[in-house]
Amino acid sequence: MFAGKRTDVDVYFRRIGVEDVPRENQNAIADFVVKQFRFKDDLLDYHKTHQRFPGEQYPLPRRYISLIMFYVWSFVTITPGVMFLRYLVLNKCYYMLLFLGIVCVLGGVTSYKIISAANVQNSRPSGTEKQKGS
Repeated sequence: MFAGKRTDVDVYFRRIGVEDVPRENQNAIADFVVKQFRFKDDLLDYHKTHQRFPGEQYPLPRRYISLIMFYVWSFVTITPGVMFLRYLVLNKCYYMLLFLGIVCVLGGVTSYKIISAANVQNSRPSGTEKQKGS
């Protein structure tokens, strides 16, 4: 999907009921949130070690309708742009083609810079470091 490489996505779902969220005071809420972040960090550590989340796995079946819809929507969205470029070439609108080319290059460079600036390192975003012996 990205640069022609296969991408696997692992998702972990856990439902937290409204009745399980403390509402007594700010300290209880803060402790609850910190506990959830620590649980998340432990899950990420487990995933980093075992390349999967704990618990039962539910693989998704392949659905060919998704592939068909991808090609249909690709055709529907790309065709008008191609027809517009064809119109510009046939009517010798070279300045407009040059303008569109510059816009595309600038957009691509900007996107590349934004994506490369968002490079996330392996860290513990909650700021909770594992304590020795835990």
